[in-house]
Amino acid sequence: MVREYAVFLPEDPCFVGAALHFSATMAAMKQSFPAIIWTRSHDDWAADQGLFGEHAANVWPLPCIKTRGIDFAMPEAIFSVVVMTSRKAVAYVAGDLRLQQLIQSLMVLTFGAGTARDLLASGFATVRCSEAKGGEELARHLMQTLATGERVLVIGPSKPAFDIAGYLRHHGRDASYLPIYATDVGIDWGKFDRKLLAAVMVGVICFASPSAVQAFVKDLDPATNQLRQKLIAVVIGKTTLDAASSHFARCVVAPQQDLKTLFATAQVEFQRRWPSNQSAVWPGPS
Repeated sequence: MVREYAVFLPEDPCFVGAALHFSATMAAMKQSFPAIIWTRSHDDWAADQGLFGEHAANVWPLPCIKTRGIDFAMPEAIFSVVVMTSRKAVAYVAGDLRLQQLIQSLMVLTFGAGTARDLLASGFATVRCSEAKGGEELARHLMQTLATGERVLVIGPSKPAFDIAGYLRHHGRDASYLPIYATDVGIDWGKFDRKLLAAVMVGVICFASPSAVQAFVKDLDPATNQLRQKLIAVVIGKTTLDAASSHFARCVVAPQQDLKTLFATAQVEFQRRWPSNQSAVWPGPS
């Protein structure tokens, strides 16, 4: 018996031309197909595929979040330092002429080689990349290095993983936060049967943000379907680790704060656990 599953994402430009119909025998669907599961947004998938190289056949897309720009009021204060901690923030700033003009001549501080590269590629001449492993560590670094009287602008999502500006203000520094995009949490299921997916999913799952963890847990509660044991979570940063650690029996933190290292760490875990895996057709949303 052959059953066909269809996923419809007509408004997603990055998935135009992708295979949206899946057919598999029930016998095959009852098997587990080890894979590296990539939970970044639909909008990131086209660019992210460049990370996978010869291992692309082992990677299954399961977009858990979607980002969107939001309305914001331009700050009137004059700042000396700008902080951006995500590639998404850089992308939204690069698309807004007002923000570019506001911060073009300022020092921009970040962590993560990928975000630093994006800043330089977007034309920001003065970029400083901290060795911090997360927002909280970066905030402590700022407390130690900022000169008295420096005014800091932190730019990011409406719900940051760690409130850097709030931390600085709490410790007596002049800091403001400007949210320029929002993250919508949840898997786009189309017509796919999530119970079937939970039954066959096994491998390494990659999380680049706490929001992606939140979406996965909300829609596929690992505590109720053995996914806690069947999946190894590989994450970026302490805040994402904190979000994932109670839901997965094994969590591994990528040693560097960038997507390339996230995938490389996932690949090491995957080959260690499933060294002779044969790739299979992904039966989930894509």
